[in-house]
Amino acid sequence: MAEEHKRIHSSQSVEWYTPPRYVHAVRVVMGGVDLDPASCAEANQLIAASCYYDKKLDGLQRPWHGRVFLNPPYGKTGNRSNQGIWSRYLLREHEAGQVSQAILLVNNVPDRHWFWPLWKYPICFVRKRIHFLDQDLQPQKQPTHGNVFVYFGRHQLAFYTVFSDFGHVVMP
Repeated sequence: MAEEHKRIHSSQSVEWYTPPRYVHAVRVVMGGVDLDPASCAEANQLIAASCYYDKKLDGLQRPWHGRVFLNPPYGKTGNRSNQGIWSRYLLREHEAGQVSQAILLVNNVPDRHWFWPLWKYPICFVRKRIHFLDQDLQPQKQPTHGNVFVYFGRHQLAFYTVFSDFGHVVMP
């Protein structure tokens, strides 16, 4: 059990995939996913994005477009939060008009500086911790954090309606 605890809390590259029930909700709200910019071939079997970027393609070095689902890598790069790095990139791409809609999945840590700009958008505070799937598609045994989904786009009512099933949705 100590090894599992270390692995879950590590910032090293451990793949954790979004469970199908949440992916389905993402697809219902946005009508599909054009891009998953922080993904891999295995995760894209669940997400079914038209395009995805893996570690080798580095989504932070490529253009984003259309309807984006982003479950960024967690942990840190140096002393910077990966969730902060990726969410800032998403904000820039959305505000520039490159991303028409997006749903971001990050830890529920509203006290973090990188989280503050997200308050301008609808946020679903997930009622229970998400049991992400490991590389064998087995659910995580002990999720360490609560999570939120943040919606960017014009279909705020659809997001509210669909994601209210998972927790409390706060509208801007």
